[in-house]
Amino acid sequence: MTPNADSPDPQLADPDAALLVVDAFLDGERIDPQTLKQTLAREDARDYLVELLAIREAVSVTAPHRWSVKERGRRGVPWLAAAAGVVLSLTTGYFAGQEAAAQPVATSGVEAVMSPEMPPLPEPTRIISLRPGVNWTETSGGR
Repeated sequence: MTPNADSPDPQLADPDAALLVVDAFLDGERIDPQTLKQTLAREDARDYLVELLAIREAVSVTAPHRWSVKERGRRGVPWLAAAAGVVLSLTTGYFAGQEAAAQPVATSGVEAVMSPEMPPLPEPTRIISLRPGVNWTETSGGR
């Protein structure tokens, strides 16, 4: 904020202008140094500055923290971390599969008992004799 050309002292023209200069200064806006000096010469503007700083500090404590990494020199770190995560996952999965394969399989409550003796085969009701060249011929192609 720059002083108005119409009035020599912006704080005298508008009582809230001093507070606006303090707000702009804390927000990082460009302020004319002479205007800031004149503004901070007022006791109410200094009190307002202290109150705003206290409020911003109280709010920043409750705000979530941002984690940031400088880009310079750390471009490969996210890819390296992702590759390490993939390798760790694959290795863990492999060993978990080996453990599962090595453990005996739990049996269910059903057992199949097979007798070594086979029952006798039934007698044929009709016998068909196949004689090559008479009632049976070899063909190729499965026909």
